[in-house]
Amino acid sequence: MKSITLTSLHASETRAPSVLTITMNHGRVNEMGSTELRDWAQITDALGSGSHRALVTHSTKVTRSGKPIFIAGANVTERVDWSSDQVKAHVRWQRKTLAELRRAPAFHVTVVDGLALGWGTEFMITADYRIATPNARFALPETGIGILPGAGGTSELSRIVGPNQALRLGMTGEQIDATEALRIGLVDELAPTAETALARARELAELAARRSPTAVGAFKQGVLASLSLEDEERTELEARAYELCVDSGDAAIGRTNFKAITAGKQVAMLAPTTVLAQQHWRTLSERFAPYPIKVALLNRFRTAGERKTILEGLQKGTIDAVVGTHQLLSKSTAFDKLGLLVVDEEQRFGVNQKEKIKALRKDVDVLTLSATPIPRTPYMSL
Repeated sequence: MKSITLTSLHASETRAPSVLTITMNHGRVNEMGSTELRDWAQITDALGSGSHRALVTHSTKVTRSGKPIFIAGANVTERVDWSSDQVKAHVRWQRKTLAELRRAPAFHVTVVDGLALGWGTEFMITADYRIATPNARFALPETGIGILPGAGGTSELSRIVGPNQALRLGMTGEQIDATEALRIGLVDELAPTAETALARARELAELAARRSPTAVGAFKQGVLASLSLEDEERTELEARAYELCVDSGDAAIGRTNFKAITAGKQVAMLAPTTVLAQQHWRTLSERFAPYPIKVALLNRFRTAGERKTILEGLQKGTIDAVVGTHQLLSKSTAFDKLGLLVVDEEQRFGVNQKEKIKALRKDVDVLTLSATPIPRTPYMSL
């Protein structure tokens, strides 16, 4: 997981599944300036690297009078001595930063509990799902001070709420509450408190994080890119996104495992090291979490009692899939209905293990994986 060190914003991470939570609590009213833009750029970079599969954003900022704040605008005080060209360059930078965050290949849920003015309302455009509480208030006050919403409010907000509601918000500066925001489509869900809203956001983020990151990223890219396309172009875009999942191998692995399990067969995944076994077990557990599929891990770190329970489950058929090291090939390991054996890095197993795998091929489908390049001679490289 890629480490994130932020200057102004606050990051917390969960590893299983890999969800990144960003908490805003800075300045007077969570105003967004150059420091925060650099933080958002770093967050977007981390999401793009695939180290985090979902993002939750929220604020814990409260004014001295006890009023909750989401984001109450841009940091205009840092622009006091700037030239017009500097201001224009900065606004282009913030527009680009938010657009890149919007396209990041991760599911982004934001929780609004408090004032979301100007930049705060525009920031919501970057989210894939928006949850608000009764404390939430939204407005685009920029036209009242001689400018317009420049971080996406002018060009992108109409895609979410429609042109008429975008014109209403931008041209009148009217402040609306959470109920009205839900009615016009600015938010997607209401929650009674900040705590329940954050819990719901994390629930959704964890659901997304358990799915194939390739498929989730391709799906998001396809949906967003198709918004401005004609029917035929949208269909072709969906086809390319689907084919990306197939080409990546995620679809084949998921299809093979799922097909075997739903046919009443068991799946065993054999890895040469405990570290690889742990990684495969975590991935399978996250992918199959929405389904009634039991996945076990069998390695030397399991206690004798745990190993006994797992072996009994395999023999009785109460365990659907197991990930393990060499013990999966031992005489003590018996399956009820083994249908698929997945072997990672087969070349790293000894002769005895390979003979056992060879014998299993007679009755069981065997899928081998390898990340090791095929050795090539200097002559072949030429």
